[in-house]
Amino acid sequence: MSEETATVSGTTSVERFATGFRDIYYEVVPNIEDFDLQRFQSYFRVRPELITRSCVDVAPRDEQSGPYNIHFIWNTTPGKLRFRIEYYNGPRPHGHGEQEPYAEEFMSWFSQFFRVRSVQAHIRVRFTHPLTTRRSALPLPQTTSLPYSAELYGVSLRLKATPTGVTTLKLIRGRSQWSAEAFADRIVELEGFEPYGDVLSIASTLSAFLEQSGS
Repeated sequence: MSEETATVSGTTSVERFATGFRDIYYEVVPNIEDFDLQRFQSYFRVRPELITRSCVDVAPRDEQSGPYNIHFIWNTTPGKLRFRIEYYNGPRPHGHGEQEPYAEEFMSWFSQFFRVRSVQAHIRVRFTHPLTTRRSALPLPQTTSLPYSAELYGVSLRLKATPTGVTTLKLIRGRSQWSAEAFADRIVELEGFEPYGDVLSIASTLSAFLEQSGS
């Protein structure tokens, strides 16, 4: 380590990220009674500056070809617990003294501090695609009657049906690529967790709005 939905994250047979994936984060705000704060803090006793609020980078086991790396942020000040686990595509070098848990086992390691097997998580995931490979269901850019010849080149959508837990989608057409951002609320099964399934299911929701060219 250097809105309520029945959609569940957890173990999956998928072992690769969806095309265009950049990063995904899980923000977890557990009930105080569901988390062993004393045990969590004792893990960092050798570095007291990390006990209540800090962040660490977590490399994969193989620093050359590992599937992803993690940036872990926490705030455990009195009366407030907030954790954010950010997954980034690809490896990163091991830090000085890097030790377990490595990125692949991180969520299982994290589960030892919980008194419950699953938690509610707020999720954000980002994708990029070349303009030549995708087209938007809503034509972009669009001219407007707004001042200064303003042009609409992006859109933010609220999905009231919350497919796969997704509540909001944002699409931006850049000069050479599409940028997409999705927000979701899902239940995360901590033990044996991998992020691939969440990325794939959210990408499938995105595909209804950002289709493959030629499809």
